[in-house]
Amino acid sequence: MALAGTRTIFLIVIGISSALNNVQVLQPADLSISVPRLGEVLLSWKPNPIPDPETYLVKYNVVIKTPMQEEQYTTRHTKTKRTIALHRGLSAQICAVYYHRGKELARSQWAHVELPPPPGSEGTSITNLSCVVYAEVSNKVALDCCWLAGQEAPEDIQYFLFYRYKMYLEECQEYHMDQDEKRHTGCHFSNTHINIMKGSNIVIYINGSSKSSIIKPFDQLFDPNNIERINPPMNVTVLVKKDTLYVQWMKPISLLPNPCFLYEINISECLTGNSKLLRVEAVSMQIPMDSSGRHSVQVRAGGRELCGKSKQWSAWSQPVYTEEPQLSSVVLRLSLFHGALAVVILLCAVLCMRFQLCGRLFPQVPAPRNPFKDLLTDNEEPKEGELEVISYVEVLDSDVRAE
Repeated sequence: MALAGTRTIFLIVIGISSALNNVQVLQPADLSISVPRLGEVLLSWKPNPIPDPETYLVKYNVVIKTPMQEEQYTTRHTKTKRTIALHRGLSAQICAVYYHRGKELARSQWAHVELPPPPGSEGTSITNLSCVVYAEVSNKVALDCCWLAGQEAPEDIQYFLFYRYKMYLEECQEYHMDQDEKRHTGCHFSNTHINIMKGSNIVIYINGSSKSSIIKPFDQLFDPNNIERINPPMNVTVLVKKDTLYVQWMKPISLLPNPCFLYEINISECLTGNSKLLRVEAVSMQIPMDSSGRHSVQVRAGGRELCGKSKQWSAWSQPVYTEEPQLSSVVLRLSLFHGALAVVILLCAVLCMRFQLCGRLFPQVPAPRNPFKDLLTDNEEPKEGELEVISYVEVLDSDVRAE
């Protein structure tokens, strides 16, 4: 019985293969390519004939190549579109594949089509394009881009930027100029239709104009999750209580919820400059801290892979101090002590001068007499040129007696 069943399945497969061999597997016909919107390519072709729709399934293998990337995928439809950079052109190829119960039975030859790059002089398109998106206070998403002029760009060139997100297309709202105020080198959109959370690609398209040459356009795709610039955390507060530092803050201005962020806290001691870096996932923390010193605290936010691919950290928040910018308690005590000591010394000096206490308390001690000084003085002979003084002592009582 098992052998008979195997033969039956084998005969069915042979019958299907024979039926398929009787049908010529044609490559997709009338393959065409078009660009309905900026950065979007549309491929279309005629469906392949199916001998028995209930038995066979036709799928199409699609390969799209550009000088920067290659994409392969399978579709059951006869139309397919992709968002892709087109400034260097592309080529596409499609083949039809017949399946039965999930097994491939046969495939057609490849059909080819090409989209040439847009016209323009080489070296005139912009270079070094960089873009960021970030949430504003109004929960609108802003877009900033900057670029450099091409090396072969003429002097009178002027560039113009357009962004497309899904069905929305808009030219730059506010251009930034170079140092000479002649050429656009940046663009700012204060309000866009970009949704950071859904992650559809943003198409940036920049063309140019010049009287001397044809400017080659440039386009590039950006994933909002990869280029999001996170805002700093808000309302950072600190409190020192019983030798414990408490820090609390609010999540950055963003359309993403709080679990999408992690935080770094930089705690720096103002007197010594020693700092400590901590990383947490919550919006508050507490650590043991010496309350006698003054510290500054800064917080910044980063994205988590839970909600996106952004690896950029925000700027640090403004420093918040554990106390008002003034002398700490230890320095204040030392200052008061030295001040009081100076007052006492000054008061003692005034009292000494007023009542001559220093002379009474510390009388001057006379110097000891030198016994050799008089002896040496009496035996000294007068020097040359000096007058000799002779003293006579009259003894009156002796004279009277003699008479």
